[in-house]
Amino acid sequence: MLKLLLVSACLVGCNISESEKYHETNLQEATASVGEIREEIKDELSGTISINLNTAGNRGTVTREFYGTQLSPFTDYPSTEIVKKLALGTIRIGGNLYDTFNWENGMAFLARGHYKKLQPYEEAISKVREYGAEPIMQINLLGQMPIYRNGRPTMSNTASAQSAANFIQHANGILKLNIKHICLGNEFDQWADTHADIWQYDEPMSADEYIDRYIEYAIAVRGGQEKVSGNPNDIKLWGPEIANSFADWQSGNMKKDCQWTSVQGVMECSYGNGEFDHFLPYFYHRLSKAENDTSINPKGYKLLDYASFHYYPTFRTKVSDPNSIIVDRTGRQMVNEMLESTQLFHVSDYVNIYDRGSYMNFRPNLFNRMQEWKNQYYPDAKLVLSEFAVDSLDTTPNYHPIVRPLYMAELVGIAANSGIENFNRSFLNTNHPQPIPWALVLDDAPTNLYNMYNLYTEHFLGQLVDVEDTFEDKVNSYATINTDNDNKHIALFVVNKSANMHAASIHLKNESTDLPLFDYEVKPWGVTLFLIPMNNPTPEDIKIIEYGAKEMGITVDSHYQ
Repeated sequence: MLKLLLVSACLVGCNISESEKYHETNLQEATASVGEIREEIKDELSGTISINLNTAGNRGTVTREFYGTQLSPFTDYPSTEIVKKLALGTIRIGGNLYDTFNWENGMAFLARGHYKKLQPYEEAISKVREYGAEPIMQINLLGQMPIYRNGRPTMSNTASAQSAANFIQHANGILKLNIKHICLGNEFDQWADTHADIWQYDEPMSADEYIDRYIEYAIAVRGGQEKVSGNPNDIKLWGPEIANSFADWQSGNMKKDCQWTSVQGVMECSYGNGEFDHFLPYFYHRLSKAENDTSINPKGYKLLDYASFHYYPTFRTKVSDPNSIIVDRTGRQMVNEMLESTQLFHVSDYVNIYDRGSYMNFRPNLFNRMQEWKNQYYPDAKLVLSEFAVDSLDTTPNYHPIVRPLYMAELVGIAANSGIENFNRSFLNTNHPQPIPWALVLDDAPTNLYNMYNLYTEHFLGQLVDVEDTFEDKVNSYATINTDNDNKHIALFVVNKSANMHAASIHLKNESTDLPLFDYEVKPWGVTLFLIPMNNPTPEDIKIIEYGAKEMGITVDSHYQ
């Protein structure tokens, strides 16, 4: 009975509970030095991991600006100490509530006639900088916001482009806040659902209606900044903050843009008089044209700096049922399949059959398609994943506790190697009695997700290096060369998504050589980080940090082996 209770508690709470510290050692202290791989590890669980130094920098460099998160407007600020340790580059102040935010009175609309006073934006911006990060401040693009009439709040269509310009002039001119990043709205594609109480139409906004609005507000924000500093580009613009991956990034307007196909849940769309069949390339195309159209953009303002999108993998059989997490015939959650599905971001021939965040029975090839669309029509913008978590519902705590940490660990490496410039791990903070199960900080204490993310924010920095391995998708590796503080070293992250221990032979490729360095037993369901000095390292010099199921207090279930 006690065992059953412990397992149940882990499934409900381990996603958000504080874990043990990392297991840290060095190669000399570790039991698995050269030639000491345990014999009981089967051949099929053994392989090589080769770090190719010749590729250093080919895929770019990871800086602290790559790492971000988002403040939750529903809970108190976490302590400075716990957030500052993450050394984040950006923290977003935004989300659904900020779609209706009135910067002058601090009010936002909740639902069904209820309103909420948010933290003063000046305070939030100051707090983010206290954390050592730069704020990304969301502008109300929805157009509606609460105002007071006869002493009571009511909604008004006064969140205009001019109001956005006034905000910039007030915040950066009068208050001298020096906001550098502005995101224009949030998930316009879902306004008809997320703001159904105040949405004035029976359809999502059409592509052209949205793009017209985006351009109008972008020009206004640039103009506001130009009046403050003389340089409109002192502010960087983020957009379109699109999130409808489940509709393959279409506008979703079924009257003007799209129609359903014979395949359930799949739509086909047409934009620009049939020239485009997807929203995002059309969006970039229209922005590019508007920059050269003096009739609407007389000063030729740049309209986009960061091409932003959101992604929330969803492993449920019914979107409306938070407890319908996918299971196998025995009733166990399909952990291996969930973790396998990280391939939908970057493997061109991977067919998605588990994640309802993307079309099912479809090859999403997500990051590559995003890059292709942007590069073809708006190549100067930087591609950013400006919101990510496993499952967006805050009522889904019952995922197997290893899924969220390992999925994130894998995706950080994939995103960096795919040219994503900013990875926003949402949300930062949550509290009892109704905690968000995918936040980094719970009641001002680190969660398993925090500790996993911190491992990367502290060490996955520097020039990206290609890594090859022979483990297929069970074990994946990512590496950087970090030259900070004259301590040039390789940071090799080995993500073991399987419930089996794997025997890895670590190799170093340079020019024509392929030098075996050492062997190591990679623990199941976890991340093993090797910090390898570049200059003739001894076993004592090679540091090893492990963070996985054991450190999180999660039992490795033999049924997944």
